Amino acid sequence: MAAIAGTMPVSWRRSRAARLINIGRGGTVDEPALVRLESGDLFGVFRTNQARPYESVSHDGGLTWDPVQPSKLKGFNTPAALLRLNDGSVLRSWDDSSANRFPLVVAISEDECATWSRPRKVTTPEARGDGSLSYETACYPTLAQAADGTILLAWWQRAGGHNTVQY
Repeated sequence: MAAIAGTMPVSWRRSRAARLINIGRGGTVDEPALVRLESGDLFGVFRTNQARPYESVSHDGGLTWDPVQPSKLKGFNTPAALLRLNDGSVLRSWDDSSANRFPLVVAISEDECATWSRPRKVTTPEARGDGSLSYETACYPTLAQAADGTILLAWWQRAGGHNTVQY
């Protein structure tokens, strides 16, 4: 279900959650990342509790959604971030693993989210001498682009039981 903003002053209405709840094997979708496509449609990447996120498109501003489909990209139990860049391409950040919440990567789509460039690692944990990792998770990315074109990425990271924001 999504809350959809109307015109100013802002009013809200609920969308229908049809076909976005159960994806089989006890799986559900939540924590969407959304971007408006050039057509006006909304493209969504949805967190799941499985090895891949699911994706869908809304043709009516988020009121209804096409049936969700597994993404071609990995992403275990973690949300993604999407951002329309100034040049018209779409930037995506997510955890590129089917079993862990790392490595955090980014990729660009130049064809309205149909395909993605090869993922580029932002951060991946280092192995310590004792075999432990320098951090356990790097997730919940958020993206922005400054007026000068600089891309900003921040994420939540957990290391040794301590939570931090990285950028």
